[in-house]
Amino acid sequence: MNQKNLVLEKNYKIHAAGELWTVPEISFVRRENGQLMLTKEEIDRVNSSIANVLCSDETELTWDQFDFLCKTTMTKYSHIASMLRIDKSTVSKWKSGKLDYSASFVLKQFFWQKIFADHLNEKRADSIESQLKNMGKKAVDEKWTGRVSRAA
Repeated sequence: MNQKNLVLEKNYKIHAAGELWTVPEISFVRRENGQLMLTKEEIDRVNSSIANVLCSDETELTWDQFDFLCKTTMTKYSHIASMLRIDKSTVSKWKSGKLDYSASFVLKQFFWQKIFADHLNEKRADSIESQLKNMGKKAVDEKWTGRVSRAA
């Protein structure tokens, strides 16, 4: 891709997961008609960075955060219900408030692994499990966990 077609924005604000986020650097591509667009890779990078913050946070997931993580990982609500051995209607009830802490904790581990398993330095199953237990360690290339922050 031609470098002169790239436009770098600093401290770009983006709305995702029911919150406003600041992305320190984001790259747009200028199309022939002058419009700016994000590449799929850049969208994935930003979404992964936001997901990393959400999955590392110690609070319960809100519905908007849960919905964002489902969309980012292309996970159906029915799969979540099946995995947690709960009725699909229970997942629907989560729309009215926060998920309970134990469900949030399990889901954060699930989503984190689903997003970052391909990017972990070591691919063995026991290594992935170990990495999940130590989420605070630098297990994933910073490209995918960038330093997005909640906007003030």
